[in-house]
Amino acid sequence: MEIVTNSASGLSGTPAGLQGCLGSMLREFERTVGFAEGVVMSFDPDVLLPNGVAASVERGLDDAVLACRNEQLDRDFLKFRDLAASRMPVVVVSRESDPRVRSSPRWREILEVRGHGNELRAALVDVSGQCWARSTSCERPGTRSPSATSGWCSAGSTDELDPDRGLVRARRA
Repeated sequence: MEIVTNSASGLSGTPAGLQGCLGSMLREFERTVGFAEGVVMSFDPDVLLPNGVAASVERGLDDAVLACRNEQLDRDFLKFRDLAASRMPVVVVSRESDPRVRSSPRWREILEVRGHGNELRAALVDVSGQCWARSTSCERPGTRSPSATSGWCSAGSTDELDPDRGLVRARRA
């Protein structure tokens, strides 16, 4: 997998070490979780402005603006800020099983246009509770059977990623 860094974001001042870290994270997510398209974006935790990005598919500036508008302005479900404040900051959403997808601007304008069927969203939060990055991984419809999706999630109403697999840790209360 080729990693695209800072292509659409204009974040040319990102330190090389941070870019290397984001690229390594994305490669590890691809190796352990698997996806058709993945993105890791880091933030300055004090102001939540992006300061680095790594992606498996190069997208243009219009795509970056659309994604930022959705996260900052649109009414939608499972926003990264909400995940960062939740007990488990990682969820899987499936077009086939989650009725909220039908009214979601993110799904209508971004994910369905790109042909995705499942979305793994993660707010990467440190032990102090600060969100320093976010990750999105998507799959094409029909790439996993419902039983194989357990590789991404455990049973539950919000399809939280199984922390026993060692991919995420629940935040401390």
